[in-house]
Amino acid sequence: MTSQTNPSYLANLTPLRGIAALIVLFFHFDLYWSGPFTGALLDPAQSHFAQKGYIEVDFFFVLSGFIMCHVYGTSFGESVTKTGFWQFMKARFARIYPLHLFTLLWSILLFAVIISTNFPLDEREKSVFNLWAIPAHLFMLQGFGVPIGYTWNGPAWTIGVEWWMYVAFPFIFAPLSRLTHWGKLVLLVVLLGGYVLLIYVFNTFPQFPWPNSLNVLPIMGLPFLRCVLSFSVGMVFYSLYRQEWGRGWLANGYATLGFAGLMVLSMHLGWSDLVTVSTFPFIILSAAYGSANVNKLLITKPMQQLGDLSFSIYLTNELVYETGRVLRHAWGLPIAPEGVSYAGIWLWFFGWLAVVLLVSALTYHFIELRARKALNARFKKQAVFVSNIQPV
Repeated sequence: MTSQTNPSYLANLTPLRGIAALIVLFFHFDLYWSGPFTGALLDPAQSHFAQKGYIEVDFFFVLSGFIMCHVYGTSFGESVTKTGFWQFMKARFARIYPLHLFTLLWSILLFAVIISTNFPLDEREKSVFNLWAIPAHLFMLQGFGVPIGYTWNGPAWTIGVEWWMYVAFPFIFAPLSRLTHWGKLVLLVVLLGGYVLLIYVFNTFPQFPWPNSLNVLPIMGLPFLRCVLSFSVGMVFYSLYRQEWGRGWLANGYATLGFAGLMVLSMHLGWSDLVTVSTFPFIILSAAYGSANVNKLLITKPMQQLGDLSFSIYLTNELVYETGRVLRHAWGLPIAPEGVSYAGIWLWFFGWLAVVLLVSALTYHFIELRARKALNARFKKQAVFVSNIQPV
């Protein structure tokens, strides 16, 4: 059986995170500006793309499963040691927790300003600032449902569920990687069945235009299962990548663009989330194999930088928007701009996008990178100290 080499970094996949983050951002602005499913940027009668942007969260999960296998698979290929497990968890903690904590503190500070300035909150907004949910956010349990699912910095629910998937990852990697082709096929069928249950059984809420969708899971207590399914799909497709499955027809730009185009078409036409999610592992696998033209585009500096900023873009965009609303109220301006034309809404969007990118660049360099470096150095120092202790 042939096997892919294992380079330490799959540069082609980095920009995909950034593109997915921008689509989520697009969805958020469309939602914040006009309310659920009314369509500020794109008229739902013409395109559902903006309203379906939530689905890119599942792209993050699939990509995360793929990347975790690539980076840490050799550490857990045979067994899970106590040392290896804690080294892995410390590395993941240093990667995600500093920015999560920063944005949580930002949202708490924003709430304090809201209280002090008598900012008007509707019932939904009041439920967001749930003091009882703060401990859940601190311990990354906010992704486990009512009443804490979408509170404080709402998008952080994904950090909670992914953290606990990290806890499970070392123990499921080896059994999954040993599956035969038939075993992997059966597992994919089971995962597909899980999606069917989530979309068509657990999510039948008539108040949503698409009651059978993945969008309402953050508030209904099932987001962890959503993460398990997508993360596991990513793991299965990484094992296929190692075996070079489909390389002959996937390692070209036409395949990458074809599956990406199918994803966009599915979102645009409002097809089932099952169709859209099914394109994700093929986009990732095709990009991972790469080709001359795909590589030329994805390894450019702007695309790589966009990928680097993706985590900050995702976690800060809602806070940037809400902070802007609070500042407008504090300055005596209407909370929401009034009488804005369709073209004007797009100008507001690009202005907000520019601010989000600026804030994301700052949080990436001064929160993410610095905190990660400091924590990793501290963890390494602790490990050296423990290893130097002599038995009595």
